[in-house]
Amino acid sequence: MYLGDTLNNLKRWREAVEIYKSALQLLGPHSSILSRLGDTTMNLKDFKEASKYYSISLKGGGGEEEKDAASFIGLLFSNLEMSYWEDYDRLVHTIFTLTSMELSKNLPSTLSPYRSLFLPLSNEIKKEIAASWSIRSSSQNPNQDNIMSEAATLKSFFFTDDPLRQTKKIINVGYVSRRFEEYPGTQMMLQLFERHDRDRVRVVGFATGPDDSSIERQRVEETCDKFIDLSSPNLHIQDKFSAIVKEDVHILIDYDGGHDFNNLMVLFDETQTSDYIFFSFNFSSLVAWSESSTLAGDLVRISWDIRLGKRFKFCN
Repeated sequence: MYLGDTLNNLKRWREAVEIYKSALQLLGPHSSILSRLGDTTMNLKDFKEASKYYSISLKGGGGEEEKDAASFIGLLFSNLEMSYWEDYDRLVHTIFTLTSMELSKNLPSTLSPYRSLFLPLSNEIKKEIAASWSIRSSSQNPNQDNIMSEAATLKSFFFTDDPLRQTKKIINVGYVSRRFEEYPGTQMMLQLFERHDRDRVRVVGFATGPDDSSIERQRVEETCDKFIDLSSPNLHIQDKFSAIVKEDVHILIDYDGGHDFNNLMVLFDETQTSDYIFFSFNFSSLVAWSESSTLAGDLVRISWDIRLGKRFKFCN
């Protein structure tokens, strides 16, 4: 079974399917294996097969809430891919109930922050889901204590109500993305940029993707204090990094997430800088924050997928 998991993670999905099927022959209709088969066939975009495996997994009644939650979530989204709506309300209610139980026990939600955006859940629940994933990711980082210490220092330096401080510090926050365009992720986080407290925060947008002349691109440009297009193929990576340095950015956030094409990975690997705090996370977390109250000091509390220069391993 673990070999199947490894092959699945390596995107060798057809091989993973064969391993899982072999495991079923040896162990019988094991709910965990069936759920994994559902995940792998989803990756192969065989949604009918995925729905079948998730359904059989649930009928087996594995008895473990986490596995049941994963199968319910998989079943819902495989059905949605086929435009099958008959069980939608029941599945959403079940997923909400299981997710609420996990959160009440301070467990990471089986429902991912990304998938939560597609369900009729409150913004508060979406934020709790994102936070639960943040806690899990943070707990797995051996440098977490150092990271939080640095973040606390940063917060105390920039965000203070000390009346004795003569000059209020402004923190420069940079957002870098290749997707400042007509894209669902950008559409869902459009409120983010304007909600920063401008008495404390200056927002700079860095676009590594071309201008598509969309309304979304225009709004991001208008709601950033400064917007810089770094998409030209003639710009060397060092030129892009120099443009960021010139803006005196204190926190650089890549909302494209921890992928192979992540902007910060490239910047870090090519420049070997160690002077900045880098955040990288999928837009689902940013959406949860953009839909909440005005952002200022709260931004520094986000510890999910953070790396401080080259001293710490990059976390996805």
